Amino acid sequence: MSHATIPLNERHSSTIPAYGARTDVGRMRDHNEDNYVAAPPLYAVADGMGGHEAGEVASKIAVTVLEQQAPTTLDANALSNAVGLLKEELRQLDTLILACAE
Repeated sequence: MSHATIPLNERHSSTIPAYGARTDVGRMRDHNEDNYVAAPPLYAVADGMGGHEAGEVASKIAVTVLEQQAPTTLDANALSNAVGLLKEELRQLDTLILACAE
């Protein structure tokens, strides 16, 4: 997950536009459960789902898996595959969590 500040002299390259990232705590929590990845060409935000338990864990897993699996070039098919892998990972984790809760 990328949280580093980009030096001003690197912000305006001819190939990658300047970008920023910010999330908001929202109305349900006193802390932010959102996570994001800003690793060109991948930009993604995972909502921590305020009001649900462990939203910060789910959103962290989502951006971590997506960042690990996403292509480093503009490739729609590879990105689609990465999203599919993320969905499968989250399904498996959901099943494991529900089994542990029983």
